[in-house]
Amino acid sequence: GIASSGSISSLSLANVTCDGDSVGAQLSNVNGLSMNGCVFSNSTGDGFFAAPGMNFTINNCTATTNGKPAGSGFLLRDLTGTSTLANITANHNKTHGLDIRSGSMNITVNGGDFEYNGTTNLTDGGGISLFSLSRTVSNFTLNGPITSSNNITAGVYIDAHTTSNDN
Repeated sequence: GIASSGSISSLSLANVTCDGDSVGAQLSNVNGLSMNGCVFSNSTGDGFFAAPGMNFTINNCTATTNGKPAGSGFLLRDLTGTSTLANITANHNKTHGLDIRSGSMNITVNGGDFEYNGTTNLTDGGGISLFSLSRTVSNFTLNGPITSSNNITAGVYIDAHTTSNDN
């Protein structure tokens, strides 16, 4: 897989495949990610995880069959600045397809396929999940065409809490 630590001012990933890792990609403190045509599959955790980050552009990327025992296809937490995700595919992941967590803002999703995510647990399984616990998720825009079906909980799952920890 791919891992970053420290502070990265610009990162570009194109046509990268991560298969069968503990986490396909785990990015921390990246300001300016450009990612195109990447595939994250069969990870035991999240396919793609980023926290914190700023100004992401993610196009034509896929996360499938991640999370054994738990994990989402794409998990973004504390993502600030302005970010765009276009034509994302996130299917058959153990938790959510696209999981956007507390502290994230100014995110636009333009098109995508988010199907067959989740288990039998009613708190997971959103094709797209917005989860706000101690900090808000704000300025989220969803533009079609979007397919988000056959997920355990919902096509788009919004859960706002005010107490407990944010994972």
